[in-house]
Amino acid sequence: MKTVICLVHGAGHQPLHYKYLIDALRRHGLTVAAPPLPTSGYDDASATKTHLEDVARVREYLVPFLEQGYEAILVGHSYGGRIITQAAAGLTGEERAAAGQDGGVVALVYIAAFTEKEQPLTPEILGVPPEDVNPATKLLWPEAAIRAMYHDIEPGRANEAVALLQRQSPRDLDGAAVCKSSDVPVPKRYVACRQDRVISFGTQLQFAEAAVAKVVAELESGHSPWLRDDGIRAIVDCVLEFSRRRQDDV
Repeated sequence: MKTVICLVHGAGHQPLHYKYLIDALRRHGLTVAAPPLPTSGYDDASATKTHLEDVARVREYLVPFLEQGYEAILVGHSYGGRIITQAAAGLTGEERAAAGQDGGVVALVYIAAFTEKEQPLTPEILGVPPEDVNPATKLLWPEAAIRAMYHDIEPGRANEAVALLQRQSPRDLDGAAVCKSSDVPVPKRYVACRQDRVISFGTQLQFAEAAVAKVVAELESGHSPWLRDDGIRAIVDCVLEFSRRRQDDV
């Protein structure tokens, strides 16, 4: 069975942030799609975009693979978790098989992520001081970004990540959710990060419980485990668990 991994980035990020993880997945022979979300961008076009455009973008990348019979594992980091939950609606293997179609989404993997659109994203709730946030871009100032998201990352990689940050739409959460995680009939896994300064470890566990997602790893990591070698290994192992299980079932 052919498998595609669809990796969905966090707010203010872009696919290139995840190049070390993408390369690791490819080394295991996996096909990877990493759509750039419309709500994140360098120019002003992103300012009016919402999560609904993000969901549509992920589906745009996914559907051609599904129509070729691929099974898809969706991996979402941070804000991207909200998007994979909604993007999977109606595209699961179970739902496509019932419609006489091949392929489909077979699993969701959340990395230090929100799992529902309704879960709040504010500096107060996340524990990030308001003064650390640039009000024009909704992003953390560079020094604050390192403190909050990349404090445990090797300096070269951390500075590289900060340089790649983009604007995030102030309207990203406008509009109703497409679905809730409970509406998506696939197995779900959660990679939680104990040293996360953006979404606290306890909050991550609550999000995992809300999604009925099994916590498969509790990393001694901050918010960006995909920039750490041990974090990359844990995420790849989680993805491979699903991929191998699907191969064994064929």
